[in-house]
Amino acid sequence: MTRPIIVTVHDPESGETDTREVQPGGYVVIACAPCHHTETQADLEAGTHTITVKGVRRGR
Repeated sequence: MTRPIIVTVHDPESGETDTREVQPGGYVVIACAPCHHTETQADLEAGTHTITVKGVRRGR
């Protein structure tokens, strides 16, 4: 992929919509309450990120 992708998120409760471009090599994390992003650790040498998301519910 050499072009950005477009990501649009719509909140049906508030009616709010947000659209962003994600450049090649980028990423998107979308957490829906009660999930929330709490921390990002970057290892620049390895080129990796560790993203912590809390409040995950499983087995619905």
